Amino acid sequence: MGKSDGFEIMCDCCGTDLSNLVSIRCAECTDEEYDTCVPCFAKGASSKNHKPYHDYIVIEQQAYPIFTNDWGADEELLMIEGLEQFGVGSWEDIADHIGRRSKEDVEKHYKMVYLESPNYPMPYIVDRPLLDDMSEFMERRRKRLEKYNAHQQLLRSDPQQKGTKDQQGALASVPACHEIQGYMPGRLEFETEAENDAEMVIKNLLFEPDDNDFDVEQKLTVLSIYNSRLERRTERKRTILAHNLLDYRKLIATEKKRTKEEKELYNKLKPFVRVLPADEFQKFTEDILAEQSYRHRIAELQEYRQNGIKTLDEAKKYEKDKQVRHSAIFRTSQPPIPQRYSYFEQLVNEQHSISNMHANTNNISSSLTSDGSSTPNVVINDEEPMLMKVKKMSGIAPLDVAHAPDVDLLSPEEKLLCTQLRIVPKSYLAIKQGIIQAGIRNHSVSQRKLVRELFPHIDDQRISRIYDFFVAQNWIA
Repeated sequence: MGKSDGFEIMCDCCGTDLSNLVSIRCAECTDEEYDTCVPCFAKGASSKNHKPYHDYIVIEQQAYPIFTNDWGADEELLMIEGLEQFGVGSWEDIADHIGRRSKEDVEKHYKMVYLESPNYPMPYIVDRPLLDDMSEFMERRRKRLEKYNAHQQLLRSDPQQKGTKDQQGALASVPACHEIQGYMPGRLEFETEAENDAEMVIKNLLFEPDDNDFDVEQKLTVLSIYNSRLERRTERKRTILAHNLLDYRKLIATEKKRTKEEKELYNKLKPFVRVLPADEFQKFTEDILAEQSYRHRIAELQEYRQNGIKTLDEAKKYEKDKQVRHSAIFRTSQPPIPQRYSYFEQLVNEQHSISNMHANTNNISSSLTSDGSSTPNVVINDEEPMLMKVKKMSGIAPLDVAHAPDVDLLSPEEKLLCTQLRIVPKSYLAIKQGIIQAGIRNHSVSQRKLVRELFPHIDDQRISRIYDFFVAQNWIA
């Protein structure tokens, strides 16, 4: 057989591939096409029932157009062969298989002839001949090959010119791609794709000969859902590549230059990446950030005008005094603690100091009683320690929590409570969380004793005041 599987033509004498060569075909062996290469024909070689004296036909290369004016039938066959061997999308490998064709030419020709054909999936075949004169087609091919060879020679002489603009801008397969994003530039894929489990639904999907119409419809619906998920995956990948979001170092460097307010605003604008091209999104974000800067500057100028400031020198002095004033307020609002304690440790230290104060008071009362003297203000009984603590607490100046951390999380009543009890807001919030969580676990915190057991290092007066406040607010039963 002269023809083997696919589009290959083999020499029946020596087995040489004649697909791209001039061959000789026997005109008398009609039962089986008998093809020989030119060297075997010249030597008079033969096999099977073929004889060297049989009539023959010269089979030239199939270099004539069938679909478009610039592609010959031989190149069409090689492209189909490359698609079968390498798969759709491996345009560079297919171009190498065809020879003297770029991957852009191959991809463009395949999409135009097959995907955009009105007879899809079959290519559109023109009824009339594409060329009246074959010499015109061969002349165009000769010029194209000369241009291609000159370009290849230029690339070999100047390696810096290698690759197109898109290839030069493509990401290299560097550790940043694999370790940070898991991206493989050569395959244009991620190690973990968006909707990575999409293939799990169809991995065991088979169309059986005995499937009824309902089964076929269900399977087609599953495939339709899978295709929609692939489209979403492709769209996300397109967005990432179009906006160059894989350039991790460049993104981090740009992010560091932004202020805190600009970062917050930019994060709110990120959803627009999916609906705007890269250049339009860049201009859009720059305009929004500029608008925010203008608004901030206008607010500053309005503040200056309200304070009677009319010159830049006065504005600089105002800002400097403003910073000094804020720093002074912040320092005075902090409790004078020699070491850096946590807020709970501050409460424990305050509790120890108050306990020592009450212990000294009780000792004085005991000594006065033992001497026989008496006073109505220092009589010791079960209720007197609480009264003594109230008097001592009432003598301490209230704590200013206006600029303390987390003060914005408190209600006005809670701020007043913290001021009277000299508790910083962060510690109060921790106590509040502990009491409410205990109430949720026990379904009730009805006994004051249970609350005191939760915070044994805090004096009874403070924890009782907090407990009464929570009961009044109906936060605990």
